[in-house]
Amino acid sequence: MIRIYIYFLMCTGILNIGNAQVSWRKLSVTGTPPTSRGWFHAGSIVCNETWYVFGGNDGTNKNDVFSFDLNTQNWKQITTTSTIKPSPRHASTSLYDRNDSIVIFGGYSSTYLNDVWKFNLISHTWSQLTIGSPKPPTR
Repeated sequence: MIRIYIYFLMCTGILNIGNAQVSWRKLSVTGTPPTSRGWFHAGSIVCNETWYVFGGNDGTNKNDVFSFDLNTQNWKQITTTSTIKPSPRHASTSLYDRNDSIVIFGGYSSTYLNDVWKFNLISHTWSQLTIGSPKPPTR
């Protein structure tokens, strides 16, 4: 089954496209979703039937992490246990690291960024990664 979930830009609804017939339906979700925001789209990723959303902008840049369980359709904000974490931003890029982590690159805060951060999905901790030269340009 192919499922596509869309968290509306600047809204708080989720739609699901089923497999055989293409139809949209608004899901009845539980929990506490992120505030309505834009520009988090590249900072979101799905792994192990859970959708993770980092940052975005709801009028202010964010650096929070939320998870959405695709089976139970429940949102929750993840409390990080790190003393360091990425600056609030939107338009970052992310990827899933097979070591149960999400890697975040760049984005925009008050300027374009080219830093790299790793969020461990088990311990809920952030660490900044050091990248060699030449660094990718800001984006």
